[in-house]
Amino acid sequence: MTKPDMILYLDEVSGIYIPQRFATETRREAVEGVDAEDWEILEAGPDHELYWDVWQGVLDSAIIHDGGVKYRLHQDGTCWLVPDGMEWNDKTETYEWPLEFGEEALPAHFICYWVNGDNSYLEDWEERAADTVLDALGIDHVIGPKDGEEQYFGTGWKLRFNRAFGDEVDAGDEILCEVQYKDLD
Repeated sequence: MTKPDMILYLDEVSGIYIPQRFATETRREAVEGVDAEDWEILEAGPDHELYWDVWQGVLDSAIIHDGGVKYRLHQDGTCWLVPDGMEWNDKTETYEWPLEFGEEALPAHFICYWVNGDNSYLEDWEERAADTVLDALGIDHVIGPKDGEEQYFGTGWKLRFNRAFGDEVDAGDEILCEVQYKDLD
């Protein structure tokens, strides 16, 4: 099943009238989180003293249902419908679907490289592949787990290995590494 894309909802050409157009052109039965008074204020247009405050509240809390998909609003000039579950990426300055990683059997020499900095067992393409995995997860360093404890890094990615290891890892082994995302409070 393919995941839905962002939808350009109201073009930036409408400028300060985007919130008003939202109120007049959106099927209200498809929207939750906007009360009747907020709809009236937005319909009144930019001259209403609460127009921009109400619009910010709508951007922060409205959920739009369309074709079985939940969307949130995002405005960066243009107003977008963003499928629920997409996450903001600071590097690309847009919403993207998070990478999905499950349990992966990673070559132990990847782990050696990540934990010890030892790339002597890696071909150039393998070093790039190992770096790509960490870059995709936003991890800048890895510390090996002791006694099977879980380790969290940077943006909240968790690496859990199927066995504990110290400072050295046998490069000939494969180590099962479970990679998950966890929201850190």
